Amino acid sequence: MSSHLGIALGLVNSYVKNLIKKGYITVKAIPSKRYAYYLTPTGFAEKTRLTYHLLQDYTRIYREAKNNYRELFHKLELSGVRKIVFAGVDEVAEFAYITLQDTGLEIAVS
Repeated sequence: MSSHLGIALGLVNSYVKNLIKKGYITVKAIPSKRYAYYLTPTGFAEKTRLTYHLLQDYTRIYREAKNNYRELFHKLELSGVRKIVFAGVDEVAEFAYITLQDTGLEIAVS
């Protein structure tokens, strides 16, 4: 886990011990000095709760980005801009492109 996550082995051990103490995982010894880690019902509930909050955060960020782009594009339209250029392709540009579809602006193509 340490090398996969790119963090110190001692830190991974500390995290695992903390998760065991909280009752989120259990550990079973298997042959060859190896261990299997199992998510407990409490751990599964916590994972579900964290996932729910993460999705809420993504939804909030999307709404804020869309509103910010809508406001920006409206100001551009009022100032007489008719075409815009996107520099780069990523999630932010995708939000902008989706919001752009609700305006009278066009993407300038060269």
